[in-house]
Amino acid sequence: KWRFNSIPARGTPGYDTWLDGSAEYTGNTGVWAPFSVDVKRGWVYLPVEAPTGDYYGGHRPGNNLFSDSIVAVDALTGKLKWYFQAVHHDLWDYDMPIPPILFDVTRDGKKIPAVGFMTKNPYLFIFDRVTGKPIYPVRDLPVPTDTDMQGEKVSPTQP
Repeated sequence: KWRFNSIPARGTPGYDTWLDGSAEYTGNTGVWAPFSVDVKRGWVYLPVEAPTGDYYGGHRPGNNLFSDSIVAVDALTGKLKWYFQAVHHDLWDYDMPIPPILFDVTRDGKKIPAVGFMTKNPYLFIFDRVTGKPIYPVRDLPVPTDTDMQGEKVSPTQP
């Protein structure tokens, strides 16, 4: 019925995060951990892995959206609902090893449908599963960019 391109196709959102046309030849950014399904909404939550070349990204410059992301997709249409990238331009194979976990969170007396997912670093990110907004703060922080790997350009920030 539909297909979601975890490496964005030319002309689609996220393609511009794969610099120098690297989306055209990078071989893989799959979903190897199981999906999670919100039956009430008819959505699937995809834990997308690191791109080909888990420990070197010189051949795929840019932040490489939708790699290392949780992606919410309408199960009937394949339409993207929201996403969050947990690792920009992964050089460490820090993708999602487990399926996203669906649960409810109560904050300020309000029940919120939530989705949590962990990376291999291990960080636990928790989002409103409908809006994609973080339930607990997530900051994109500066990180060291020094590298002696020829051709490598480390992302200057990471969540």
